Amino acid sequence: MNKLLLLFTLFFVFGKMQAQQQVVFQISQSDSLIANAGESFSLSPGNSSIIGGSPTAIGGDAPYYYSWTPVVFLDDSVISNPTSSPVETITYMVSLHDANNCSASDSVLITIDSTSGIFDLSNENDKIPYVFYSSENDAIKILNLFPEKITVLIADILGKTLFYQDFGTKTKSELNIPVHNLPQTMIVNISGKGKSYSYKIIKN
Repeated sequence: MNKLLLLFTLFFVFGKMQAQQQVVFQISQSDSLIANAGESFSLSPGNSSIIGGSPTAIGGDAPYYYSWTPVVFLDDSVISNPTSSPVETITYMVSLHDANNCSASDSVLITIDSTSGIFDLSNENDKIPYVFYSSENDAIKILNLFPEKITVLIADILGKTLFYQDFGTKTKSELNIPVHNLPQTMIVNISGKGKSYSYKIIKN
């Protein structure tokens, strides 16, 4: 609590004699109410996470009343820290008010990233196709080391297909794919010879 101290001094003058009386009034005033929806973050598909701050309501006077919108994918929309299980990227807003009917709001973005947990396997052995991203040419280069055709698929972080092509022969071959019109973060999937490998590409 911030204490706002107001001093009122009353002066009484009686003839030639002066009398001074000091009266002190102490008024308590709460800090401003602030909503804290927490930091934005990424989540892998199928996972859940608690949202809201620690705490979600700051200042003001308890009790606090919460309302999260939209209510989709939430286990409870009227508590301070609900659990969200989104299947798509979503922004939640928390609106709250306190015992004095003061209000505040804040929002948090949850990004669904289907590339979470995907590692670049290009250096495991020579039988895996090499994948490079060239910032100079803004292109992805794929060197096919399989003795057969392979399938190349590029998708965004939500799994939407952006590029698809079969290529390769019985000899080594290369494929250069311009990606200047594609998103900054992509997932490159290469399959062939009964195997499949995924690469996470982040353009510089």
